[in-house]
Amino acid sequence: MEILSKVPVINEQLTIREIGEEIVILAEETGDIHSLEGTAGFLWGCIDGNKTITEIINNLCDEYDITYDIAQSDAIDFFNDCIDKNLVSLKEK
Repeated sequence: MEILSKVPVINEQLTIREIGEEIVILAEETGDIHSLEGTAGFLWGCIDGNKTITEIINNLCDEYDITYDIAQSDAIDFFNDCIDKNLVSLKEK
């Protein structure tokens, strides 16, 4: 899958706050508020502008002791959702 070799980058127009275990994201362009916890919060925290999605999936496997296939499915769903909501974009490594 082509998406696996890409590097996710957080949209610089977002306002992001951590409140306890929750990550709250305000998309100022739309006024939408997004809340991330658990696996979604972990995946968001792995976005550093350098790691590929494959590298992030490997981190997810290590953190949650799950198989690569499960982690890949969850991560791809998460990143596709983030792309659709203009929270992240993808760049080449």
